[in-house]
Amino acid sequence: MHQGRHRFYTLLCILLHCTFVSYAQQITPPLWKNTLIITPPQLQPIKGEPTNDLLLGLHDNGVTAPAYDIVNQAKTSLDIEIYELKDITFRQLLINAARRKVKIRIIKDSATIADTCNELTAPLPTDKPVCLEEKAFVSALINAGGTYSYFNKANLCGDPGKICYMHGKLIIADKKRALISSGNFSTSSLCGGIDKMPKKPGSCNRDYTYVTANKNVIEKLQNIFHQDLNEVAYDVKKEVLGKDKKISITVSPTAAHTLLTLIKMAKSQILISTQYLNDPLVNMELMNAAYLRKVEVRTLVADLCNYGEKTMSPSAKISSRQLFDKMQNSGVETLFFTKDLKVAGKNGYNHSKAMVIDRKLGWIGSINFSEESLYKNREFGILFANPKEVQKLINSIEKDMSTPGSLNLEQEKVRCGI
Repeated sequence: MHQGRHRFYTLLCILLHCTFVSYAQQITPPLWKNTLIITPPQLQPIKGEPTNDLLLGLHDNGVTAPAYDIVNQAKTSLDIEIYELKDITFRQLLINAARRKVKIRIIKDSATIADTCNELTAPLPTDKPVCLEEKAFVSALINAGGTYSYFNKANLCGDPGKICYMHGKLIIADKKRALISSGNFSTSSLCGGIDKMPKKPGSCNRDYTYVTANKNVIEKLQNIFHQDLNEVAYDVKKEVLGKDKKISITVSPTAAHTLLTLIKMAKSQILISTQYLNDPLVNMELMNAAYLRKVEVRTLVADLCNYGEKTMSPSAKISSRQLFDKMQNSGVETLFFTKDLKVAGKNGYNHSKAMVIDRKLGWIGSINFSEESLYKNREFGILFANPKEVQKLINSIEKDMSTPGSLNLEQEKVRCGI
């Protein structure tokens, strides 16, 4: 049996030009060193939530806006870690909460890819209108008693001294509920609350959110928040394991092995909906699952040329074609989520990060399948095995996959000129 698998693997590597090296050899030592090495028995996905709280469980952000509700319902505290916080309605809800004496503490990324505004400085004549709005929000929040600080990248990045992002999307409310999302608190990621928005978005993202009341999860997330707030380097792996030594959450830069373990555990099917598939180890394990173990692997990624064919460089076209050809040759199905696929009635974009293993175990989070998100950034994710919530995720992903706005590889090659 083992000799047969070895022959299969050898053939696979000939086809895919891979090499026989360990995970640690494929990722630079400082990055792999961050990874929390686990065994399958340590996985403890959330299996149930109290039935008297309708906010708990999985949400499609294009249908509902749990981030609005959790802020509206907060009574004592809101601890938030976030990459982008641009939605006007969400900002006002935070100010309202602070004015009713809810203790609000926000840790935000200091310089997102699309925004270099320093919200913590006084308004300047050279500031763009969007930047002035951000500064006005921060000022109003602080005046109402809230705190707003930047994620300390110098001390807390997975690769010290290098670029990383606070890319998580986390809210802990009243120390009793926690929200983890793939979507930022920006208008296009909160389209389930579009009726509450004074300015409607031009497009809407496919994003997922999970809200939990699990005490162990909340304790771990609260401890991580406090450590990030203190801005001193600490052992993230220790906090993720917690007192029970079980894995219910993923927190980068320690999360890679947990997600790889999920893929390796699959026996019948892997469903993935994600913005990107850029990490070589994840891609290798998906191909191994499809080719060696005959697992049905179906992936849905964002349209490669969502912003126009001309936005893709020649090198990007070549690398994309090579990657997805390899995946297709190994038996991995890849579909592409185009703007023709509608979310909340608007042109859609796949910003989700979600996975289902054997139709029994679900994961959603902020982790794109890229080296940065797995080994460098601060990211949050959550595992769940409640059949009802897992089925919600399956239904959403499979509906997107079967919609005409979802293209196969050959159609995407034509669309994007690759």
